[in-house]
Amino acid sequence: MTDKQTQQDNELADLSRTEFDTFDKIITDKYFIEFVGANIAKLVNDRTKREPARYGYKYKRDWYDRMYSEGTLNSKYFISNAESVWTRNSSLSSQIRNVVQYICNVSLRQMLLKTSNKLKID
Repeated sequence: MTDKQTQQDNELADLSRTEFDTFDKIITDKYFIEFVGANIAKLVNDRTKREPARYGYKYKRDWYDRMYSEGTLNSKYFISNAESVWTRNSSLSSQIRNVVQYICNVSLRQMLLKTSNKLKID
């Protein structure tokens, strides 16, 4: 990790403590909701570009197939489970919990960067 990355992480941590002191403020933020949707769309897009299985083989069902067939591969589902995953009180399976945590963590970082840049401009 470089000094610039460490400094940026420290600035984001300070911003998250002052501007977003509760989970409700985070999960209702318009940028967070926007980034969760964009990250899920990227995930779906990457998955649809996967090359087909070789002749005579098939892919094993995984968390993506499970979420897709259950209709839970959407931002509403991820946002509604974010708080319980972050506080480690989730009843989701570990695979689904890891996906929700990853998408929400990436979205949180993007939201903080966007908010930080917006505050610097103002």
